[in-house]
Amino acid sequence: EQESARRKATQQKSPIEQMVEKLAQQERIKRRETRLVISNLIRQAGLLAEDDPDQAASLYQNAIRIGREIESEARTELEAAEMGLTGIRLQQARAAQKQHQFLRASAIAESILTDIPNSPDVFAFKRQNERAQASYKKTHPSAEASYRVKELRERRDFIAKLLHDAKFLYQLGDHGQAQNKFRQVIA
Repeated sequence: EQESARRKATQQKSPIEQMVEKLAQQERIKRRETRLVISNLIRQAGLLAEDDPDQAASLYQNAIRIGREIESEARTELEAAEMGLTGIRLQQARAAQKQHQFLRASAIAESILTDIPNSPDVFAFKRQNERAQASYKKTHPSAEASYRVKELRERRDFIAKLLHDAKFLYQLGDHGQAQNKFRQVIA
């Protein structure tokens, strides 16, 4: 009965109105299909999050891009994809930060902002990363100083070995070899 009423209403519409209705119906179908694609991308990304975070982030990014195209109807899926991308990338940024790779952590945070420009979580992380970097710089020597310390320790160990060898050779009575070792220490 409803179907026959719909047919009668369709027959009474002008050809332009019928065409607009058909296009609107096709658009609704396309949007539903797109929402299913986004949901599948988010589900796949969630499954890959632990094993392959880069692939998961890529899937979330794709979901965000697709979702923005149909943003008004896909807001829920878009928010889920944004939360997923933010979570994965901030996890990677925190891991880099723990390894004192502050520039890498900052770059990862910046990559989130390309897809989610107003993420308060990312801005908070960036501020925290800057403070952590400043604190690290205050308490740790520069790379040059660290390298110099390493060189000095190696030199000290080498000298200690030469002195030990010279002392051993002197005790064995090989004064010539011992003297050569002592000269190497002085040089």
